[in-house]
Amino acid sequence: MSSNTQKSMREVENISTDEMDKLVSDYKARQRALSVVLERFQQEHPHLFSSSMVTRDTVSVVMDHMNRMAPGIEFSEFIALMNPLAMSDNEEWSRMLREVGNLWVNSKFTLNPKVYEITSGLLDQLVHTEIRGVKQTELKLPFTAVKIMLPVDFFPKFKSIILYEHAFVNLGSDGVFCRPSIAMLLSLRSEEAEILLNNTLNEELDIYETKSQHIYKHDEAEDLGAHNIPHLFMNVIMYMTSQDVRRKTITTNPEYNALTRRLEKARGAKREEIKSRRRSLDPGYRIVLGIGVPCISVDNQGGVLTVRTLVSGFWRNQVFGPAKDADGTWIAGKEREHRKLWIQPFWRGPELAPETNPIRVMRNLDESGHAPTVITR
Repeated sequence: MSSNTQKSMREVENISTDEMDKLVSDYKARQRALSVVLERFQQEHPHLFSSSMVTRDTVSVVMDHMNRMAPGIEFSEFIALMNPLAMSDNEEWSRMLREVGNLWVNSKFTLNPKVYEITSGLLDQLVHTEIRGVKQTELKLPFTAVKIMLPVDFFPKFKSIILYEHAFVNLGSDGVFCRPSIAMLLSLRSEEAEILLNNTLNEELDIYETKSQHIYKHDEAEDLGAHNIPHLFMNVIMYMTSQDVRRKTITTNPEYNALTRRLEKARGAKREEIKSRRRSLDPGYRIVLGIGVPCISVDNQGGVLTVRTLVSGFWRNQVFGPAKDADGTWIAGKEREHRKLWIQPFWRGPELAPETNPIRVMRNLDESGHAPTVITR
């Protein structure tokens, strides 16, 4: 999305009439440019549009083309382009709209595939890390869309999740409306099925304080135990973009790895042959998050404890950078930089002692924006 239209709800509500007029003009110009791209594609592939009904295959092909030609296009803009192609009484198009969102998130991911993996130790700690106090503006993915492979011991029902940063952009009677969001597309292990959750962001407010924020509730997700996933992966986003992230890039293609091992011993022409074969393969790069992060540890400091208490982690707003000049004098009025520092959770007390407090399980916010419920396992 262009910088001119990429405005938060609060910014759009408070701008002047002239600024809004420019936003509307830029939005319409952008829609015309996107329409030209689509019209050229229609002319080059008339067979895809010969039927009066828009099929799922047509939508998928058009979607991939538009994302390649205009990488910044938003989902709401794509729907606005496709609506004229679908008859208003086209029941197939109405049914298809329910799954087009899943197709869109997958299309955005395949445009620049970045695959991550999370260690069980990191997940164990992030589940028990408070997200309270984190501003919505601090939830920024390192790429537009990333896929995270999930460990089976933590997620027996889900094999992966795609996180996609986007915005709903619409032109209404009052001007351009833009709502930043993070979509979460879950893939099931047992079948070829996906569940799409969407977290609408109000950029200026605390995640738990805003009443305008709403995490879309999905009945199937609740049934499968996915109620705590949005809050958990907000913590994952915070961790993957933090200063102290522990990560390592690995290759997951067995054939590529086998050739790499053979390359270490090969010499001469044989070595060049192996290198040539390896270049033809996809290494299957994967970024592993949480290398060396242990499961929640035990702390016995501060006296003798006879019970075991879980101390939750949290994100500290840490002051960063110098506040003095090179000569040692204080810089008056200088606003110092702040970064989020992850304070990890831990168990305090003997390992075999009885637990005295409930384990915090983060649930979705309800429509009023209330914080998650604390329950005892």
